[in-house]
Amino acid sequence: MSGRLWIVLTIATILTVAAGNFTIAYAVDPYGLWRNPAGRQLPIAVTANGRKAKFLLSKRYVPTNFDGLIVGPSVLATWDLSSIAGTRVYNLSIDGADAAEEKLVVDQALHQGHYKLAIFAINPTNTSSHSIKGGLDQTTTAEAFASVHLYIQEVAYALRAIHHRAGYVDIDSNGRYNRRIRKFLEPEVEDRARFQIDPVALADFRNMILTLQKQGAFIVYVVPPIYKPSYLLNKPYFQAYRATMVSTMPKAPVIDFNDPEYNALCSDPNNFADSEHTEPLGAVKFSLLLGELVSQAMTTGK
Repeated sequence: MSGRLWIVLTIATILTVAAGNFTIAYAVDPYGLWRNPAGRQLPIAVTANGRKAKFLLSKRYVPTNFDGLIVGPSVLATWDLSSIAGTRVYNLSIDGADAAEEKLVVDQALHQGHYKLAIFAINPTNTSSHSIKGGLDQTTTAEAFASVHLYIQEVAYALRAIHHRAGYVDIDSNGRYNRRIRKFLEPEVEDRARFQIDPVALADFRNMILTLQKQGAFIVYVVPPIYKPSYLLNKPYFQAYRATMVSTMPKAPVIDFNDPEYNALCSDPNNFADSEHTEPLGAVKFSLLLGELVSQAMTTGK
């Protein structure tokens, strides 16, 4: 084989593989970027980077199909809030995310979307730092045509097609994480540094809320439940954090699941995987209750 022929064949092979990859990416379109996402159900298989998945989903899929958002870290990520008072809600919660990361994702959803409702978690993870993890700030639309996490989605779709599950953590079509967390309910004293408020993260959190309010969204704050023995051990710090955040943020209804009226739910170890993350059973209970309380707040305005 001549050198010239080898070069031609090599280039042709590369172009063929690239064309095939682009064709598959367009056909699968797991993030709803290349074909009309209206009415589509897009469950995403995630192994490591749910941040990028939700970033890409927020560009077209979320604003096309949803008019409500729930924003927070992993403590709300497994909650199912598909519909509240006629509002289709997408769970934009991201594992371990602070407000700087959440704002990057919410900004994508705001480009084309209009939202009637936005539920924000009041949790120290939001404001303990403003670090951007997982390359989120460098994510581009092109990654939905060629990237490692796109390849993972393509493989996951193929495995699902042959009725085989490979241990992926799924993001349901409404944004809810479908996964379990290792059970650990031994109460521990929280690291006090976690309750320190980073001013950049605080500003990002406030800006998200103000932007959605300006758009006309009804804002609700939710203080996620904490397993009661853990809460009592750290009660002064959680209460001080809540008071600071509520007084600093734009005025809106606050639903605090650590109030005494929810003691029975928060004292039941069957509802929690660890001090702040709920078991699937607990996630269902708190999701239903939150839906009812938000509907009431939207009706009464408080």
